[in-house]
Amino acid sequence: MNSWNNTVHFCQWPGVACDDPDHRERVTALALESMSLRGVISPFIGNFTYLGYLRLSNNSFSGEIPPEISRLAHLKDLNLSYNALSGTIPVSLGLCTNLLGIDFTGNLISGNIPAQLGSLLKLLVLNLGVNMLVGDITPFLGNLSSLKKLDLWSNKLTGEIPSSPGNLSSLKQLDLWSNNLTGEIPSSLGKLSNLTYLDLSANKLLSGTLPLDIGDTLPKLSFLGMASNRLEGQIPWSLANATSLRQIDLSRNNFSGRIPANLGNLPYLKQVSLGNNSLEASDAEDWEFISSLTNCSQLEELSLIENDLGGVLPASIANLSIQLKSLTIGRNHISGSFPPGIRNFVNLVTLSLNENHFTGSIPDFLGELVNLEALILYGNKFSGNIPSSLGKLTRLNELVLFDNDLGGSIPVMLSIGSLSSYLDLSNNQLNGTLPPEVGRLRNTPFLSVAINRLSGGIPTTLGDCQVLESLNLSRNFFQGSIPTSLSNLKGIKRLDLSSNNLSGSFPDFLAGLPDLKLLNLSFNDLDGEVPVDKIFSNSSEFSVIGNHKLCGGISGLHLPSCSTQTSKKNRSLVLEITLPIVVSLLLFALFTTCCYARKHKKLGLPAKVIENVPTRLSYLELMKATDDFSDENLIGVGSYGSVYRGVLGDGKTLVAIKVLNLVQRGAFKAFVAECEALRSIRHRNLVKILTTCSSVDLRGNEFRAIVFDFMPNGSLESWLHPDTDKKMYFKRLGLLRRLDIAIDVAAAVSYLHDHCETPIIHCDLKPSNVLLDGDMTGRVGDFGLARFLSMAPTDIYLLL
Repeated sequence: MNSWNNTVHFCQWPGVACDDPDHRERVTALALESMSLRGVISPFIGNFTYLGYLRLSNNSFSGEIPPEISRLAHLKDLNLSYNALSGTIPVSLGLCTNLLGIDFTGNLISGNIPAQLGSLLKLLVLNLGVNMLVGDITPFLGNLSSLKKLDLWSNKLTGEIPSSPGNLSSLKQLDLWSNNLTGEIPSSLGKLSNLTYLDLSANKLLSGTLPLDIGDTLPKLSFLGMASNRLEGQIPWSLANATSLRQIDLSRNNFSGRIPANLGNLPYLKQVSLGNNSLEASDAEDWEFISSLTNCSQLEELSLIENDLGGVLPASIANLSIQLKSLTIGRNHISGSFPPGIRNFVNLVTLSLNENHFTGSIPDFLGELVNLEALILYGNKFSGNIPSSLGKLTRLNELVLFDNDLGGSIPVMLSIGSLSSYLDLSNNQLNGTLPPEVGRLRNTPFLSVAINRLSGGIPTTLGDCQVLESLNLSRNFFQGSIPTSLSNLKGIKRLDLSSNNLSGSFPDFLAGLPDLKLLNLSFNDLDGEVPVDKIFSNSSEFSVIGNHKLCGGISGLHLPSCSTQTSKKNRSLVLEITLPIVVSLLLFALFTTCCYARKHKKLGLPAKVIENVPTRLSYLELMKATDDFSDENLIGVGSYGSVYRGVLGDGKTLVAIKVLNLVQRGAFKAFVAECEALRSIRHRNLVKILTTCSSVDLRGNEFRAIVFDFMPNGSLESWLHPDTDKKMYFKRLGLLRRLDIAIDVAAAVSYLHDHCETPIIHCDLKPSNVLLDGDMTGRVGDFGLARFLSMAPTDIYLLL
């Protein structure tokens, strides 16, 4: 806005247009999108009597929409989307009878939809989504005979869908997603023959059935969304007559009966989501829809999860589109062997066959599906060996094979460094040892091989898996002592070594694991004294029953007291040897104890355990999580984007969302670099990436974001240099606390340089990129400038 001065005529100011041929000195357009403007919209806006276009979207305007806008008799386009406007929609807006478009999307506007909007007979677009509108959908909207787009999604609208929108013969898009609408789908919507986009999803109480002739009455549909309602009955076969359909989402309803066998008549179909219903199949005739779908050459997603599908998958599944990226048919009653046709789906990212009745072996050809990121086969009857070819899946981050009949040894190749979610092989018939190569799973937070027939010692290399949060080796035949290297698992929360043949001294070093919440050592052959501090002070958090050589511990364990009878000779010898050592180390011990206490003293908010985060989040979900990326949730701005505080859909999971400013040169490259770096690394002193979002926003622009674990104590920079203007002067870091954080950062750098498969150089290490969790543990973040080096670790230090 610096150029808005008297050196040039105001008609030449950026964002200002004066193009009325009869009134060349009159402003006719204000186009000030994405200029970081804030404050209120002045009521004097009503003095621009020749204004035809007012576009203030993607700024930070607050306050109410000034009713003086109604004085703009020539106004055609009013776009105030993605600001922080509140109050209600002015009823006087109905006086702007020349309006063609209204867009208030992404604000905090409340109240009812004014009936006066029904007088805007020239209106083509009405976007009121992502606000706080309440009450019924006014039937007067049915007067807008020219309307082509009506978006009311993500509000708090109630009542039934009125029949009056059925009068909007020009309507192409109707979006009522995520409201509280009730009742049935009005039959009058069948008159909208030009409709291409219809989304009534997530209204919870929307009931009844889909009209049997929906594909005949709405022949131009390309998107049909009815998910998360209470619709029932059969899926209409007439859908196949809407030959422009690209996406069908009827998931999470009560649909029953057979899946229509004519869906293959939809040549542009990309997504079919029918999961979480009661759809049925038992014989070849019921499965004919699969053969039909082989005609859909653009199909990318087929979801049939959690239905009543049984019988054997037809061989024609092999002829589905080679573009298929997601196939999820878990939680059904499907039998037979592993479908051989899946070998053809070279672009497959997600394969889920869990909780069915599949038998036979898991085929070697899965190693050819190099794009697989999630392989979920649990809850079947697969037998034979785990194919070593799975080790070729370098993008795999989730492998879940528990609850099958798999045997043989665990393949060494299965220790894939990319596994960053789950490796669960529990409840099978696996034998042999747990290979030492398990230490390569340095990015895996969840590892379970419980309820198998594994033997030998617990590999010391498990101590290298420093991102482990849950380790379950229970109900096997492991023997020997518990390796002290497990003390390196500083982030572990659950450790279960029960029901094995472990022996040796009690592992009191486990008391030093700061995050350990559940420890089960029961039914082994351990001996010695049980400690009484840390986790061992609460009997509800650990179990040692079935170890008959143990003594001591808290009274609730009911263990015998440990013997304190020591001969005078032994006592004298002990004093003679140890007293000088104790005296010489007294000050050091005092100092380290102080460090330890300071390290584990909780400051600020407790760090929340992140659970159940979806593997993918959409733009709309992130928008909802951040209240439309509001300023109130803005917690930082960097070179390539902004960071927002967000609360995910469950209302409890707090995350940090980094939104890239793709207009900024280098931002996309930084996004790719950060994703590539964080995809393959995990460490308790690195900020944890939860998921990413690569999508488009509501205006069709590219959108990129990364979702991280939220760090409640902010950055180290804010503690070292507190902002006294904002009354942050209470932040103080003592010497020992600073030393703790320095050690945390050093541990992270050591991991990046010496313990990653390919060494990583951060290239931007500074206090603002060191974040502090609820325990004031330092975590290094912002890998937008990170570099991979294919050289020896010793060469890295020479480079630095």
